[in-house]
Amino acid sequence: MKNLTYYTLSLSGGKDSVALFLRALNEGVKLNEVVVVDLGDEFTAVYDVLLYIYSICKQEGIKFTVLTIPETDEYRQFVRLTGLKISMFQFLAFHHIKANGECGYGWCGKQRWGTSIKKQILNNYYQSLERFVVEYVGIAADEVHRIDITPHKNYAKSYPLIKWKMTEADCLKYCYEHNVEWRQNGIRLYDILDRVSCMHCQNKNLKELRNIREYLPELWDDFKTWQSLIKYPYRSDGSDIFDLDVRFAEEGMQLKFDFV
Repeated sequence: MKNLTYYTLSLSGGKDSVALFLRALNEGVKLNEVVVVDLGDEFTAVYDVLLYIYSICKQEGIKFTVLTIPETDEYRQFVRLTGLKISMFQFLAFHHIKANGECGYGWCGKQRWGTSIKKQILNNYYQSLERFVVEYVGIAADEVHRIDITPHKNYAKSYPLIKWKMTEADCLKYCYEHNVEWRQNGIRLYDILDRVSCMHCQNKNLKELRNIREYLPELWDDFKTWQSLIKYPYRSDGSDIFDLDVRFAEEGMQLKFDFV
């Protein structure tokens, strides 16, 4: 049975899954395929890292697969009628007509609709392989609560980072030691963000949002564009991106006065 098992690694492009991949290679862990589910909302630095992992896979003879959100008839008709060049992810966030008649899913994070789509895409892919799959998942030793114990039809999840007792901090250190740094606009993203998740994730905290506004101004402008297209506020306290923009600007002015 062991010889018939197919081993995959689910790669998000963040510190934990990248550390898992790099150490798996160093440990000689059996690996047949690396699978990426790309929703189309990643940082440029993450795509750079994914390209780097792809180059390693090509050299090592490991299959590298990128899965995306399948286009729907609704999406194709929208693009044809409007001429807008937007991704399926953006279409779902802003323009998809839901069963209740509302337009767009809005911010992804609190509702985690993007995560649900990722899981479905990955599950469909594994079912299509018609083999028993062991999927290596990058969950760190200090995130045991995130383990998925749901039974699956033809695959099982494995968590090597937990076996190796690698925490999130260990994973980031391991990546830096192997020259993977997620640099964008001349800075390391993990120096200003706690998590390098989807760019427009709604779960970013105030520290991360302040840093995006300061160090990634083009992305902050994009956040404001998104907010103009989404009727729901960004934060659970009812504040939207425009409210936060004013708040951060006022904080910056106060800081200047404090130093006068």
